[in-house]
Amino acid sequence: MLGDQYEAPAGTGGGGTASTATAGTSTGMAGTGTSGSAVGGGGSDSGSVGGAAGAGGSGAGAGGNASAGAAGTGGAGGSGGANGNDMCPDDSDKTAPGKCGCGTPDVDSVVGASCIVLQDSLIHRYSFEADAKDSVGSAHGTLMGGATISGGALTLAGAKSGQYLDLPNALISSLTNLTVEAYVTWTGAAGGDWQRIFDFGSSNMAEGTQGTGAKYLFLSARKLRACYTNATPTAEIFTDSATELTADPAQLAVVVNAAAHNLTLYLDGTPVGSSVTLNDPLSAISDVNNWLGRSQFAPDDYFGGKISEFRIYNAALSGPELKTSKKMGENTTYLQKP
Repeated sequence: MLGDQYEAPAGTGGGGTASTATAGTSTGMAGTGTSGSAVGGGGSDSGSVGGAAGAGGSGAGAGGNASAGAAGTGGAGGSGGANGNDMCPDDSDKTAPGKCGCGTPDVDSVVGASCIVLQDSLIHRYSFEADAKDSVGSAHGTLMGGATISGGALTLAGAKSGQYLDLPNALISSLTNLTVEAYVTWTGAAGGDWQRIFDFGSSNMAEGTQGTGAKYLFLSARKLRACYTNATPTAEIFTDSATELTADPAQLAVVVNAAAHNLTLYLDGTPVGSSVTLNDPLSAISDVNNWLGRSQFAPDDYFGGKISEFRIYNAALSGPELKTSKKMGENTTYLQKP
């Protein structure tokens, strides 16, 4: 992704003839200098050429990843340009280099939150590029009922199709804090209100009933609801969105914050509904049915649509951190751990 223009620092030198940077395909504007220094101007994006130095000065690399200028006669060569705009996806305005892509320890971001917490707290990630493997952990998924992966997404038919993704047991019950993040395109308008984007827990119920002993954490589509219970459906703790999910792509997140004792639902990094008090721990959930697209309650329709990215973090992410995640994109490389 190419960002805005970034002007590299000027080279310094003295006494020599003009020198120029040598890399790239487009040429920066010539600098004008006196007494041994000049600034190369104007090149933008990766591979631009530094401007020529003024009389007696040295060339400065400009733009992204420019090579250092060659030495002029009697003078030092100009310095290369800084890392290019396409190297720092968290900082497209180029106000600072940023860790998320540039490898420096800075914690800056134009959206107001560092991406470091995203990298450090991510424990499971499903990008559905070719399969349902967990690219961070080892909790690989199994396609069920004819569910498919195509075009970088888990594709589910919804209604009574029986299509869903089965994930391994015990994904969340060992955690204290939790964020579940999903990039979703919902197309199940013909189905019921309670189509599950995810449902982690156990049902302990007979077909067509809502028996006692159900324990789960779920996120439903259309009727956007994040819901927790460790006892019975009549004791659910939940927060709803004031509006229904549409067919537009959306970033959704469910956050359990143990220190604040609350459960919060986010849409594109903004809380929807109200945070609700949650004093019970995740360890009270027996998460033996960890499903994408299927409900613990058999009468509910399956999810209809696409899930193009699904992540689990062992931290209670904030709104600004979720906005940073959305800004960085679904399949960005910054989450790929060495």
